[in-house]
Amino acid sequence: MSIISSYPNDTFTIELKSNGPYIHSKYLKILNNTNINIEWYNYTGGHFENKKWINTYNIIKLGDYNVTQNSIIDIANKFSNKLDNSLIIDNIKITNNHKPTNSDKYIITFRDTTLYNILSDSYVDH
Repeated sequence: MSIISSYPNDTFTIELKSNGPYIHSKYLKILNNTNINIEWYNYTGGHFENKKWINTYNIIKLGDYNVTQNSIIDIANKFSNKLDNSLIIDNIKITNNHKPTNSDKYIITFRDTTLYNILSDSYVDH
C-alpha cells in the first residue's frame, strides 16, 4: 500500500461501482491531520441519451470537515442496499435530510496537503 500525497484542491471520489454481481469500493485512510470539503452526489434517477444510461444527481454541499490522522472515510453498510449508505468519517455519519442510495457519490476535496492510502473492498452479490 503506497502513501499518496495530495495538493490543495485535489479530489477523490468515494462510490460503489458495480459490474454484474461484483461490487467494488475504494475508500481513504487519512495519514495526517487535514481539512476536507465534501460534496454529496445523491442519485435521483437517470435516462438514456444516445443509447447510453446517464445518472442524474442532486448535488448537496456538506461543507468542510477537520479530519484527524488515521481516520477512515468510507460508505456505511456499503454492500447492503436496504441500510443507510451514508458517508462516514470513522464512525460519524456525514449526512443531512436526504436519503442516501447505493448509487451515490461523494467528492472529497482536500483543502490542505494531505497524505493518505487508498483502500479497497469487493463483494459478490449472488
